[in-house]
Amino acid sequence: MKDIITRIGPDHLGQPIGSANGIREFSDDEYANAEASGMRRTLRDEKLFNGPERLDLVAIPWEGTIIASTEGKIYKICLQFNTRNDRFAKIAKRAITAVLNGLEFGYLYNGILQHSDASLSRRFLTDYASGELNYLLWKHVRVLGFIKSLLRPYHRMMSVLTLPTLGAL
Repeated sequence: MKDIITRIGPDHLGQPIGSANGIREFSDDEYANAEASGMRRTLRDEKLFNGPERLDLVAIPWEGTIIASTEGKIYKICLQFNTRNDRFAKIAKRAITAVLNGLEFGYLYNGILQHSDASLSRRFLTDYASGELNYLLWKHVRVLGFIKSLLRPYHRMMSVLTLPTLGAL
């Protein structure tokens, strides 16, 4: 099981909200804007706070931390990622490009799924006989599964907002 991050900078889950430094409770306008964008306070006496303006965690710049409390204790710390950071955006783009370029969607679709490209038939037979086909499929499943997990919240939202509801993702 993965470790859950419970400490962000000086703040941690379960910490009394009064002992957290550098935070400010949302103003009435900020509460209204948050609720207009879909955030809802659902817990008894839930309060939202603006946390540190910038925080570096795992070599990623996070901007606009939001801390939520209930019953006087921190129960949620939300990190806001700023994609306007040019240096990080370039690094992220290179990493994503390297991963996607390492995949072989053309071979997967035309050589395996459709059998429409005769030039890939020999490779398909070789990969099948050697077991390399299993690795190729697993490599694509891992990446596409991760992308699917990122799209799931948007798919749910669109399924609620559209009629007829969307099918499986």
